[in-house]
Amino acid sequence: MNYTKKIEKLLQKFHFLSLDVVLGAVCSQYMFAKLPLGSEKPNLPTIFALACATWLVYILDRLLDKPKIETIRHSFHTKNQIFLFSLCGILFFIALLNCWILPEIVLQNGFILALITIFYLFVFVYWLNFYWLKEISTALIYTAGIVLPPYWLSGQTNWVLWFIFFLIACQNLFLFSWFEHQLNPENKNIVRILGTKTTQTLIFICSICVVLVYFFIDFNPYSLKVYVIEVVMSLGLLLILRYNIFFQKNERYRFWGDAIFAIPLLLVL
Repeated sequence: MNYTKKIEKLLQKFHFLSLDVVLGAVCSQYMFAKLPLGSEKPNLPTIFALACATWLVYILDRLLDKPKIETIRHSFHTKNQIFLFSLCGILFFIALLNCWILPEIVLQNGFILALITIFYLFVFVYWLNFYWLKEISTALIYTAGIVLPPYWLSGQTNWVLWFIFFLIACQNLFLFSWFEHQLNPENKNIVRILGTKTTQTLIFICSICVVLVYFFIDFNPYSLKVYVIEVVMSLGLLLILRYNIFFQKNERYRFWGDAIFAIPLLLVL
């Protein structure tokens, strides 16, 4: 086995374990925690709590997901479910310990946000089966988990950058649903209702909106850096759609689509 295949196999496991999603969430929150001027100090226990929560939720989601057409990603979780369930238990325990050092406002508001999220998902998505809301609601929940804790701590932020990040999260989930629809048109997602062409148009419109914001909003130096990062993220997702044949192979779109959210790492380095 050559080095290229070894690296590809390592990245594949990194993705199957949802570590790319965790990295993206942590980097994104770090970026928002430094708003508005780039001088704010991110709260590490808060970021660690996000990492644990994101990893726990994504692993459980993968384990509980039972698709009609099993992919290599699902096969990985089926084969390693004992290890993954054990990992979930460890993560939950570590997250509980971390609560002792979390700022009180983050702990209180985070608990309320978690209850609202659980209520919404079970009532509207699973019970009432409003599956057409899944992409937008998931994007909203993901954005809230990223941007709200830093705001609770500092009381300062940039609402425009929040909205752009929400658009990127929507774009990401529309893109994933578009690819899933190509594999199995019976999948219950927003593409089944809107159609592939309309979904492609929505993904494109998201990028147009992100770019056009520059002409209507004044940014300070740090906010401008965040904005440029968000533009790169949005255009990156557009490129995945443009070269969909390449990214559909071995579900490459999932790894690179989630890796987009690690681009804020450029502001950390």
